[in-house]
Amino acid sequence: MKLDFLLCGSANDAFFSQIAFFRLCLNALGGVYSDARVVAVFGDYGIKKISSRWRQYFNRINVEWDTSTSENDEHMGPFSGRHYRRFECIRLDADLAILCDADVAVMAPFNMLVDDLQSRPALAGAIAHFHFVHGDGNKGNPDVDWPEISKAIIGKDIERPYQYTLYGKNCPFKAPFYINYGVLIGTPALLKDFHARAIQLQGQVYDMTRSWFAAQIAVPLVCADLELPTLSLPMRYNFPNDSRADAMYPEEMNHIKFLHYLRTNVFDRHKIFSDKEYYHAFLKEEMEGSNEMFRRHVYKMTGGHYPFKTVSLWNESLQYVSDIFRKRRGKDL
Repeated sequence: MKLDFLLCGSANDAFFSQIAFFRLCLNALGGVYSDARVVAVFGDYGIKKISSRWRQYFNRINVEWDTSTSENDEHMGPFSGRHYRRFECIRLDADLAILCDADVAVMAPFNMLVDDLQSRPALAGAIAHFHFVHGDGNKGNPDVDWPEISKAIIGKDIERPYQYTLYGKNCPFKAPFYINYGVLIGTPALLKDFHARAIQLQGQVYDMTRSWFAAQIAVPLVCADLELPTLSLPMRYNFPNDSRADAMYPEEMNHIKFLHYLRTNVFDRHKIFSDKEYYHAFLKEEMEGSNEMFRRHVYKMTGGHYPFKTVSLWNESLQYVSDIFRKRRGKDL
């Protein structure tokens, strides 16, 4: 089983540390997850090196550098070169590719989903929390925005069978396959087709919306235009550290596969791994719900050491021994 995980970010300690932790989480799961390939695409106007603080943790992370995005494009967020460069790094012989935000932690295996997407290929992700915000700050109206955008860009209306995930079950608005881009899973072939069309449509989406979420808005348009198979995943596959999600999806919270620690009202995701004092303060503070689950997961992965030293070396040793036994079995020894 070949799995590709592809992340992107800016060349700074915050993103270096988050991606190092991501690799640590995969190592701890063992099996195909420990063997998985991780690619990190960075883009920061001329910077092309991992800082010395984090270099030792990138031994099993393939690093790519994108220079296609200028400083003037930064306000467009995911609508940038480093985001789309990830698609070009997917191995064609991989069984599945998983595009993740850097602030995502893999909490548990997801073998059943892997098997399902291999037997019935589809692009899979959890539906976004809310409707997108326009570049002028207008929150927009799904009943107006989606028909207007889809007819203008792909020449037809778009089906909207899904609930936005954090509005509440009584919300009258419906969404298309508008996923939270924190986690997108698919086969290399489907993602290749998706990527080619997304590159063509992205400019039109941004011109209409001026939204930081332009790349995310393009997802349902591309899927509808190419009639790609899609699969809406439950929240456990992209669970936010959000008290609203804790209350609305308690069963999902108890079975999290991917935890997206994007909320900053309890802790600063850019400091928990990059700042030693902040890290130790984070581990000592008792929290609630998904935030507490994440805090405990961090402690489990690191043993409370900063940064990752003891546990990461132990996992590397296990990987080394595992590789030896695999080679011996291959030689019938």
